[in-house]
Amino acid sequence: MSNEQTRNAPQPLATQQDTDPFRGVGGFLLFFCVGITIFQPLGCAAEILQNPHDTFVVVFDLGLAAFSIYTGLATWRARPNALKLIKVYFIVWLAVDCLMILRLSTNIKEIVQQSPSKNPVATGLQTLIAVAIWWSYFAQSKRVKATFGSSL
Repeated sequence: MSNEQTRNAPQPLATQQDTDPFRGVGGFLLFFCVGITIFQPLGCAAEILQNPHDTFVVVFDLGLAAFSIYTGLATWRARPNALKLIKVYFIVWLAVDCLMILRLSTNIKEIVQQSPSKNPVATGLQTLIAVAIWWSYFAQSKRVKATFGSSL
């Protein structure tokens, strides 16, 4: 077939999905995927290295890291169940932080005197704010709706 015949051959019609600039993993959605697939597990690993003899920390951080990677990859690949996984991920993330606060809150005086970076209450508030921001993004994003067919 010559070049002229190839150019004159009928071309498939572009669908709405092909022309939607928001369809696909990019922008803040890509930022989220990189964060929970790579940086969240690294943070969990760092916490495990700081507390290697605390079974509670090790077990929960390993579980959270594994679920984080699984959720991030499902989202990155735009799997149909990704939004359900993200919703569960947010709830688990909040629950783990609440458990850490409850576990460490036996000595309130010691917690109050800790630096903000090691204070479980401050960490819990940071997590709450982060989940609120991301939940809002997934609920209102045009990219999320175009990629997954619905919002959170």
